[in-house]
Amino acid sequence: MDDKIDYFDRKEYVYFAFIMDDLTNGPRMQMMRVLHVPGSSGNPVMDWSFYFSQYTSTQATDKDRRMDPVFIHDDTADSTAFYLSGYYRGNASIMRFQKRNAKLRWWLSFPKMTRINSVKNLPGTDTFLACGHYWVNEDLVSTNTDTSTYQTSAVIMKIKNDGSVVFYMSISGNNPVSTKTSQDECWGVTTNALDDGFSAVFSVKMTELRDSTKGDFRDVLLVLFTSAGLVKRATMFTTGNIQKDLFLTGNALINYQDQYLFSGQSIGYQTSLQKLIYTKDPKTGGLTTTTKTDLDAFIYRYIFDRTTAQCVFSTDLKVNDVTRRITTYNGVSVQAEGYATLTTDDTVVSMTRYAT
Repeated sequence: MDDKIDYFDRKEYVYFAFIMDDLTNGPRMQMMRVLHVPGSSGNPVMDWSFYFSQYTSTQATDKDRRMDPVFIHDDTADSTAFYLSGYYRGNASIMRFQKRNAKLRWWLSFPKMTRINSVKNLPGTDTFLACGHYWVNEDLVSTNTDTSTYQTSAVIMKIKNDGSVVFYMSISGNNPVSTKTSQDECWGVTTNALDDGFSAVFSVKMTELRDSTKGDFRDVLLVLFTSAGLVKRATMFTTGNIQKDLFLTGNALINYQDQYLFSGQSIGYQTSLQKLIYTKDPKTGGLTTTTKTDLDAFIYRYIFDRTTAQCVFSTDLKVNDVTRRITTYNGVSVQAEGYATLTTDDTVVSMTRYAT
């Protein structure tokens, strides 16, 4: 995050978070703030830098020791604070810190959420959106690299800067292959330019919302919501009859006026105007389609109710059908049902400051 004008000294600071493999202590989650110095003036100046203390093998399970900082974003309603979101102590987590000294203000841990894949501030409010997925059977497959066995459900949340969760939505369905695992994930959430609602994009296998070509591969679901989280519109995107996965990336969705754009990767593609199916690997010339693993990048642009034809394969869905795939918890019920835990004790997250 690049904070152009700090609230206190009016200088520009850049915030970083990452995993660094300490040769003595192993991987550690790090967070730092650097004073931006123009290139002609010298090197950047470290303002503060911390590492997060981690459980040892005698204190907790492997799952509890997992960590991954994913996003740093500003609190647009409070210039003194910022957020760090990602994966900490086995759960999806969002932490709110003081900018001047990285003092923890609160930590939200989500026991039934594993990854945060997208965040978006709501302009002019003290609220932001976050989405990702819950890896249901994570404990069972902690050493398993076969992703086809992972069971996931998508999650969207609206959160206020005091740590309260306005709503927590779980979205999932069943894999059309009865012997396969359900795998639905949210990879992008953003505000709508033309109203006060929001939209989200999902990587899904749920049979309940897909057409007759459905199988054990990923399609993309785009949903428009009201500000309260009610479904307004929804469209499913596929690769036609080539039946290839459409994988999404973090913060995959943006909205400009009436245009919705999302990006990701796939092996080959198909639209109404063009098709690419690999019969040989483009690099080696020797691999068949079924064994090709390198991915092509894609960007989709979609306009609802466009009067001219759109070349992508898409199907508009009924609002009630999509709504039936969503379970929503509101307000205090989010914590009461065990979907979130809020901690305001700044000693709970142990951090050690490096000498600067």
